[in-house]
Amino acid sequence: MSETTSKIAVETAVAGVPEAVPHGLPTMRGSLAWLRTSLFSSWFSTAITLVLAYLILRGFWGFVQWGLLNAVWWVPENQSQACRTLHGTGACWAVVTEKYRFILFATYPFDQQWRSALAIMMFVALYVVSAMRRFRRKELILIWLAALTPPSGSHSDFRWGSWWRSAGVRTCPPSRRSACSTSS
Repeated sequence: MSETTSKIAVETAVAGVPEAVPHGLPTMRGSLAWLRTSLFSSWFSTAITLVLAYLILRGFWGFVQWGLLNAVWWVPENQSQACRTLHGTGACWAVVTEKYRFILFATYPFDQQWRSALAIMMFVALYVVSAMRRFRRKELILIWLAALTPPSGSHSDFRWGSWWRSAGVRTCPPSRRSACSTSS
C-alpha cells in the first residue's frame, strides 16, 4: 500500500464513515471496563454479583471472627478448659500446637516418622515449584507422576506399596487382598 492510500484510509475512518463510528457508550479501558462488561452488564448479572459478593464477604468475616478474633492461641499448662468454654465460637489453636505430631503422623511409629515427614516435604516442595511459572513444563508432570506412583520391584526395600506405607497409608498387593483384609 502506498503512503497516499494509507493516508486516505485513515482520514476516511476519521472523517465519519458510519461503519467506523463507535455506537453506544464511550469505551472504557482497564479494570473498570472489565467489571462493567463482566459483572454488571445486565440487571440479572448485577443482582447475582451483589448477592455473591455479600455471601463471600459474610463468610470471610465469619472466618476472621472464628479463626482470629475469638480464637484461643495458648493455654497455660496444657489445660484445655479455655477451648471448651468457646463451644465452637472460636478456633483452639493451642490444641494444634500441642498435638501437631498426632495431626501429621497419627499413630505411626515414632522412629519411622521421618518417612512421612519426607513425603510431606516432597509434596510441599512440589506445590511450591508448581506454583512458579518458570517451572511449568512437561517435565513437571513427569515429576508429579513419579512422586505419586509407588515404586515396584523385587528388591526388599521396594516392595509393592512400600512408598505408600512409608507415608502412613495401608496397602496390600492385589494377589494378597483377601489375606490382608482378614489380618487387619
